[in-house]
Amino acid sequence: MSEKDREYFRIDVYNTPIALNASGHHYKGYVKDISANGIFFKLESDEQFTSCTCTFSLLKETFTIEAKFIRKEESGPSDYGYACTFENVNTKTHSKLM
Repeated sequence: MSEKDREYFRIDVYNTPIALNASGHHYKGYVKDISANGIFFKLESDEQFTSCTCTFSLLKETFTIEAKFIRKEESGPSDYGYACTFENVNTKTHSKLM
């Protein structure tokens, strides 16, 4: 797989906890999948935000990354999915996510 392909290859990481900070509000949810360029996570509440700071752990490494909102998916009551793209990720962090 080429490096470019790995940037967009999504890894399922069900039930990995995520903490979000958006406009001074704090939320907790679960990551559904992740790539080197973005993340899809679930919250139990219907929220409106354009950007957030995401904190999550993968393989004993904790990441805190700025993200920009792309879309929201509603799967049912108390089941909201949010897709975000990572912003301003340094090369070292980007490599760890790949």
